[in-house]
Amino acid sequence: MRGLFLFMGAHALLCQVILMRDLLVVLYGHEICLGMLFSAWFLGIFGGASLGGRWARRIRAPADSFMYLLVVSFLLGPALLLLARLVRTWITTLPGVPVALLPTLAVAFAVMTPQGAIVGALFPLGCQALLHGGEREETSIGRIYVMEALGSLTAGLVLTFILLPRFNGLSILLGAGFLGTAAVAAGRKLLLRKSPFVLALLALAGGLSLPLGGWDRLQELSNLWRWRAAHPGMELVAWGDSPYQHVELGRIEDQYSLFGDGHLLATFPDPFGDAFPVHLLMAQRPRPSRILILGGGPSSLLATLLKYPISRLVLVTLDPLPFHLSRPYLPSEIRKALRDPRLSLHFTDGRYWVASAQEGPFDAVILQVPDPATALWNRYHTVEFYGALLRILSPDGILLSTVTGSVNYVGKEVGVYLGGIYRSLRKVFASVEVIPGERTFLLAAVRPGRLQLAPKALSRLYRTEGIPDPAFRSQAFFYWIQIDRIHFWKKALASAQGPVNHDVRPTAYLRYLQLLDLFTSARFHKSSLETLLRLPFEVLLVGVGLLWAGMLLLSRSRPGRWVPVTAIAVIGFVAMGQEILCLYLYQALRGYLYSRLGIIVALFMAGLSVGGWWGTRWTISHPQRVSRLLLLLEVSLAALCLGLPFGWAPLFLEGQANLALSWTVEAGVALWMALAGFGTGAAFPLACELMHREGYDLPGVAGSMDAADHLGAAAGSLLTGTLLVPVFGLSKASLWMALLLIACCSLLLFTRLDLPRKTR
Repeated sequence: MRGLFLFMGAHALLCQVILMRDLLVVLYGHEICLGMLFSAWFLGIFGGASLGGRWARRIRAPADSFMYLLVVSFLLGPALLLLARLVRTWITTLPGVPVALLPTLAVAFAVMTPQGAIVGALFPLGCQALLHGGEREETSIGRIYVMEALGSLTAGLVLTFILLPRFNGLSILLGAGFLGTAAVAAGRKLLLRKSPFVLALLALAGGLSLPLGGWDRLQELSNLWRWRAAHPGMELVAWGDSPYQHVELGRIEDQYSLFGDGHLLATFPDPFGDAFPVHLLMAQRPRPSRILILGGGPSSLLATLLKYPISRLVLVTLDPLPFHLSRPYLPSEIRKALRDPRLSLHFTDGRYWVASAQEGPFDAVILQVPDPATALWNRYHTVEFYGALLRILSPDGILLSTVTGSVNYVGKEVGVYLGGIYRSLRKVFASVEVIPGERTFLLAAVRPGRLQLAPKALSRLYRTEGIPDPAFRSQAFFYWIQIDRIHFWKKALASAQGPVNHDVRPTAYLRYLQLLDLFTSARFHKSSLETLLRLPFEVLLVGVGLLWAGMLLLSRSRPGRWVPVTAIAVIGFVAMGQEILCLYLYQALRGYLYSRLGIIVALFMAGLSVGGWWGTRWTISHPQRVSRLLLLLEVSLAALCLGLPFGWAPLFLEGQANLALSWTVEAGVALWMALAGFGTGAAFPLACELMHREGYDLPGVAGSMDAADHLGAAAGSLLTGTLLVPVFGLSKASLWMALLLIACCSLLLFTRLDLPRKTR
């Protein structure tokens, strides 16, 4: 049975990570979407554990039922993945535009909740199966908790380092499911002495379909379904998965578009769209000679820049897969540009490259990154990143960036969004200019007076010193640059309300989602975001007081039940909140979240398994000190939360700025997640023991505690992702979690639960 518990935990993590990765592509996901996916998963576990705890009491053969339900879980995972790839058939939105809140929430519950419900129901059912097999009551819950966590830990490591670099998500789920089915068939034969014929036949059929190409064909068809729903009228030419993103190459007639996780990366050939920014930059005096491009892919921008007599062009982008996929379809001029000796390609994270740059100084930096629709792209629009660019620019250096904007309309949403980015630039650069348009150009210079925007002067310089370009005429400067409009926009953006954009308070991506609502008329989404953005932090402090009062009333009625349940719910909330905070900060500094999601979860699970084992041993060796240790764990987790504003964030940000300290980010994340997991894992068996002492039967305790744990985790993921971080920032979010834990600690101080076990 213990081997099956490992399979249960491993398969749960595989499903969670792979389903979430695919849904982030389908929904053009952002961090609010990520919080909803986590929340739907944990709410499913809450419902399954609640019902499973009641169901397990009535089952005469819990081991047999556990095995069959586990097989259902193996089969359901791939089916839900196929459903995820079909959901865009029923959701209409513009390509590259994130889906509104209500459809996102509906999709999250439709795809994530069913699998989570089975995972939740398996836990109390497995505890009952252990009891029937002769396991001691004191250790049964802790044992299955530890085995499940160890399975998740193993799956996280194998998924990150072995499976994802070599196999697609559907093949991983199918392979794990059929391998698990074979293990269940063996378990029925060896443990229960029952016929495994049906399960063995199912596992054999799945195994035989692999060499016959059934899995690959299903993967191709499902990817094609997803593409046609998201990009109607565009032909899918090539696709692939990298450790960083899902990349797709589409074509309409003779023009190709590259997408990464649904976001547009590059379009080629596009000599008309890329001509103006290149000639605007190269018409500045002195003319830039050493140029750095951050982000993007193979495009006409490279070919146009290299027609000028520049000395050095450096392109830094994270993922080489877009170049590999598009190389057979590139026009000759872009292929020639990629072979130019002046061009050097670096496939690494842009922020990390800037922090560790050995080249430079550069005369110009071109940001070819998407709008801050996610925390990943938001990190290229923060004060901290602009400060890093300033260090590698020459005294005459220029930064050129583009974001979504408007030609004439300066409403609240446009003004606040663009104003936040504009004022973030003003915090760092001496001179900042804005050229309004559907793609608004932002130019920043190291010294004042460096930027030339007079259309007449630019037109003259282009005619006399520019390169002949059939895609561009000098009169275009008069069309693009209208001085009166520029002055109007600069005044409007400088006075727009709202905070500037920082790594630790990523407000720009929430403002960008609000701007999209203006264009797509998603009124519910717009009003919801507006309500969130207006909330003062004092509302959260009042919320802690109300939660404390509610917890106190419940604890007075039945302290032996509600105090442990409340403690686990709060710890689950904080644990998941800390994981979300870690993902935010790690992605802001490293940008590797797509490839590191499995390992970050695995680190948490490692701490969870060690903590669960230690907490189980403590309940046996120190039965009269259980509540005191639970109190100590909550205080320790509160200290961990306070460590973010006063320790983790400053340490990580210093490590990002100083290459010699860059190891602190990796080591700090590992320690942070391991400590959060250890505290959560150790608390679970302690709280279960406190409730069990009141006479509640083991399946009821397991179901109630597992449900409370995941209900808290669901609330923590949803509130942290949608409210705490984007509205209040990482520091205040972690401070609020610490206050919540301290409020919960007071309940343990007011009650005495270290009592002998009752019988019922």
